Amino acid sequence: MRVFVSSVMQGFEAERAAARRAIELLRHDAVMAESFGAQPQSSQSSCLERVRSSDVFIGIFGRRYGQVAPSGMAVCEEEFEEARRRGLRILVYVSKEEKEANQVAFLKRVGDYNNGYFYGSYSTPAELQERVVQGLNDLERSDTGKKTGEEAMRQLQSHAGAMPASRHQTSLVFSITPTQKLSEVIGPKKLGEDDFHEQISQLLLFGNKPRFFDASLGTTIEEGRDYVQFLQKIDGRRGTFSSVCLYSDGSVVFGCDLTGPERGMEYAMMLSSVIDSDLTRVRLMAAIQSTAQYYQLLNDHRLATFFALAELRGVEQKQFGPWPSTPPKSMSMPTHQLGNAIYATDGPIKVSLPQTLEGVAIASDFVDRWTRIFKAAGAFFTP
Repeated sequence: MRVFVSSVMQGFEAERAAARRAIELLRHDAVMAESFGAQPQSSQSSCLERVRSSDVFIGIFGRRYGQVAPSGMAVCEEEFEEARRRGLRILVYVSKEEKEANQVAFLKRVGDYNNGYFYGSYSTPAELQERVVQGLNDLERSDTGKKTGEEAMRQLQSHAGAMPASRHQTSLVFSITPTQKLSEVIGPKKLGEDDFHEQISQLLLFGNKPRFFDASLGTTIEEGRDYVQFLQKIDGRRGTFSSVCLYSDGSVVFGCDLTGPERGMEYAMMLSSVIDSDLTRVRLMAAIQSTAQYYQLLNDHRLATFFALAELRGVEQKQFGPWPSTPPKSMSMPTHQLGNAIYATDGPIKVSLPQTLEGVAIASDFVDRWTRIFKAAGAFFTP
């Protein structure tokens, strides 16, 4: 695990060294400002970036509130807020000494947020080291309540089975589920609430770009026994659909066609025979980033790591690759034995909430894997 350590620097050398010893004793990676070296951006921007890429946040808070950033918050409070927003697992250790008034106010806010965080105290660096070891061990023991990759695969396949499918229309399915074994993340009452439906619709239509839904189209909402589905659909010759299913167990399934925008009759042959890898990447990014925004909206500390799976459907006798800016005058039509559905990976991959917030790396990795699969089958499209 990557463990970020947050505290004031001056006068806290012994405490920070104790935290590092505890982290490295358990063979985790200590992410600490002392090790960053020269950075092209500001030191605080660099620290926040390191928070985003970590799995666990350890806050060590003593008497002083610390240096105040332009935001009006101390650097440590900014880092804590970033960890909280990103869904990192959080351990907080507070020294047994009198605090400055603004530090007392900050620690009260930390306590108010104490939604599953470990919050302890210490007197000496040696005691702090013991507490950090204990806290990290407790986190690892909590991992025993997690799904295996095989369990996650069965669950994701079951949920994705209800997604609309056509043998001839190529579609993308991205599904994700928490690694924790959770029977219920969203209760039946909330699944049916109009306010919840409105929040999700706004996220899908007007959230961070690239967006999964088209803001110019209407949205249909359908409810099942343990899920709610948001759907956009256009029937006709170039029928399209975008669908998002939110399950009570915290799983999410995104599905959409890969038809792409209208480009004229000269692209008709490509439309029926070539899957656009660039469009696939963009749609995956939209699904992944929408997932991250959704989990942030739920604000449940248990939703920190996930299993994710990506599938292409309707690929029989089709090629895969980037569409050219001008259509080719002729095309070869190779045959392949890949079947009609292809997973990018042999099983679900494990991702963290910070990784889903970026989205680009995960989407590109899936597309790169499909590229290799189609190349190996002699079905990669090159103009």
